[in-house]
Amino acid sequence: MAGVDPITEIHQAIEPLLRPYFAERRWHIEPVPWPMTQTEFQRLLGVTPWIGLHWEKFTPDANCGRRLKGAHQMRLTLCVKNAGGRATRLLGDRLGPGLFPSLTTAAAVLHGRALPGIGTLAVGSVEQSYNDGYGGLDIAIGTLTFSCHTLFGDTLGAVAEAPEFAQLVSTFEVDPPREDGLPVTTTTDLGT
Repeated sequence: MAGVDPITEIHQAIEPLLRPYFAERRWHIEPVPWPMTQTEFQRLLGVTPWIGLHWEKFTPDANCGRRLKGAHQMRLTLCVKNAGGRATRLLGDRLGPGLFPSLTTAAAVLHGRALPGIGTLAVGSVEQSYNDGYGGLDIAIGTLTFSCHTLFGDTLGAVAEAPEFAQLVSTFEVDPPREDGLPVTTTTDLGT
């Protein structure tokens, strides 16, 4: 039976971590593409404050061998809108959340968090951003990059369904196929 891919697992694990601090009645959280198109960004401006969760890339470890493991590079984009004025979009007030406390909270929640069966999150950077031509004096945007070191595992189900010995061998043929279509039954003496 195939498992869920680690990208989906990470996405599914992040929102429950953030929800106690970013209430569902106020914050919209969803996976979005990276980079976002202008149309996507404009659509999300209608549901501020929002958090977009992006998967950027996977970088395999240099010596991972046959087991595909490495770091997933992820990004959160936070966008807040606060009608209280130019400073309150950054600092927050009773009318709405500010960018700075929101970014700081997200970083504190995610950094060092172990996702059981997946990996551990490590925040890489937290920074202010902008989207030229969209927004206004009441909108502030920030990004938070983080990584999660994972092992891809058996996402196709091939290992779980293979005979026990076949799980340990590669897919190349040791002997050429027989002309009569029967399996090769050559025994190799390993000198034991």
